[in-house]
Amino acid sequence: MKVEKKELYHFHNYEWNKELWTPGSEIDNAENYYSKFYIDTLYFRPVKLTKQGYSFFPNIISSYLKEEQDKETYIKLLKDAETCIREYTYQKREMILELVRKEIDPELPSRKNSIYLTDKESLEFWREQLKNPNRPLMLFRVEVTGDIFKSSDILLPTPEMDIEETYEQSKKYWNPNFNEIDNDKSEYLFKGKIKVLEMM
Repeated sequence: MKVEKKELYHFHNYEWNKELWTPGSEIDNAENYYSKFYIDTLYFRPVKLTKQGYSFFPNIISSYLKEEQDKETYIKLLKDAETCIREYTYQKREMILELVRKEIDPELPSRKNSIYLTDKESLEFWREQLKNPNRPLMLFRVEVTGDIFKSSDILLPTPEMDIEETYEQSKKYWNPNFNEIDNDKSEYLFKGKIKVLEMM
């Protein structure tokens, strides 16, 4: 859907360009833009640095399990394993979502190329979802002109779903029925021109 001068909000919890994201600035993500979340997820590799160099993480686990380890080593392995499982779950979800988007309507903004926005009703939900004690969470009020797609976090495939279930749930994400779900967890995928109105 095309929009012109629509006011929405953008949360930023990665490193950000302070000169670019400042009131009055204009940003155009229509060309050669990739979501930081999508890139981090897509290019995640389960390798860890060891004394011998980088090694495939499952191989590291196998080598450690050949003899008993101290508690700290097991805890570190569990934390690294949790990261691998989480990132691979994101990879599965995002790759299937992109596949289904192309099947349903390739003209819809892609999650990999979009800036993620939300509306006033969903601000508190996303503030809670995105907060991280290790990174500041910035909120910007913006005005956008371009292509936009609205869906909901509720409709995203969940981590416990298998491939087939993820595929079927992805259809619901790209065909949202807001008569059946709450409207306070909305997310917008946007591609076009963004004017920064205010840092909140």
